[in-house]
Amino acid sequence: TGLSYESAVLASPDYLSPENLSIRGLIHGLGPRGVLRLGGNSSEATLWRGPTSDGSNGGGIVITPTAIDALVALLDSLDWQLIYGLNLARGSPEAAADEAAYVARAAGRRLLAFEVGNEPDGFGSWRGVRSRPYDADVFVAEWRKFRAAIIARVPGARFAGPAIANQQGWIRPFIDAAGDSLTLVTRHYYADGPAFAPHVNLARLMISASNFEPILVEMRAISDRYGLPFRIEETNSIYLEGQPDVSDSFATALWGLELMFQVAAAGGAGVNFHTGDTKAYTPIGLG
Repeated sequence: TGLSYESAVLASPDYLSPENLSIRGLIHGLGPRGVLRLGGNSSEATLWRGPTSDGSNGGGIVITPTAIDALVALLDSLDWQLIYGLNLARGSPEAAADEAAYVARAAGRRLLAFEVGNEPDGFGSWRGVRSRPYDADVFVAEWRKFRAAIIARVPGARFAGPAIANQQGWIRPFIDAAGDSLTLVTRHYYADGPAFAPHVNLARLMISASNFEPILVEMRAISDRYGLPFRIEETNSIYLEGQPDVSDSFATALWGLELMFQVAAAGGAGVNFHTGDTKAYTPIGLG
């Protein structure tokens, strides 16, 4: 069981906090030993302001030690683990290493892995944060610089990745380059979209399971080949925050259960449903 939140929620330190009784209660209801993942598109705009930072925010989403301390306290109260996303798109290896060092000290055994970058297979196209061509080799070269900087500050750091959106062919080159620091293979999956496209409807969503099967067959093969667990660590029904009357329906709750069973049957380590109070597809929210 898992949830995926945008990194932007950390800009408000009292949201993912044990003091937020509503969020704590909703997540607690899912049971212990879940996995909370922080990342998403907003991770491209995050800025770490640690104890030694200069205090400027540059107009980005500022993450502070206070937010990390509250997050870890929430994880402790829930008995959940953490996949923590770092800003590859607009960050620097040095800033990522400083942030990672604080997160590692604070989270301790709660930290399952760091993830550097979010949907890098879109950096040169729909994300628009890199010039084209931006392929798997270029991504891996960037990723390795971040990994080296993080390991220099956090010896023994564990990583998840590559957190792709749909370019399955990026996974094997990434694993080959990542080496033994990689402990979890991750990718994202949305059944349909974008939201409000004319073709999006509930009937189409309810027969989408067959589209997911080839992805899972290959993920299982990759997992077996490399001896690494895989996780669908960002998923939901309709991308771009879901479609009202489709993503928030009872039928889609059943679709979500089917997806979880599909991943389990394929030997996956778990799923993280992307969530947030303003998103039509959120599985939990304050409304």
